[in-house]
Amino acid sequence: MENSTFDEVLTAAQSLPPESRRRLGEELLASLNSESPGDKINELNRQLLEAGLLSEIRKPAKKSAPFAPVTVIGQPVSETIIEERR
Repeated sequence: MENSTFDEVLTAAQSLPPESRRRLGEELLASLNSESPGDKINELNRQLLEAGLLSEIRKPAKKSAPFAPVTVIGQPVSETIIEERR
């Protein structure tokens, strides 16, 4: 959507009576919720880039491997913490 078209729609929406604005907001939220989260993030990033708030759109960071539990020899760490607080 071009900026001028967006501004026209925004101005028209702001001139609506409160009940109509509420209904419009509900419809917009429903349409956003029907999209996949990735689509919403891509659209938001595009809008932020156009507004000059982002200099570039980066790829999302890769997810790291889950942490492996550490085996502690001796008394449990929780007991050590309690003792040190006394």
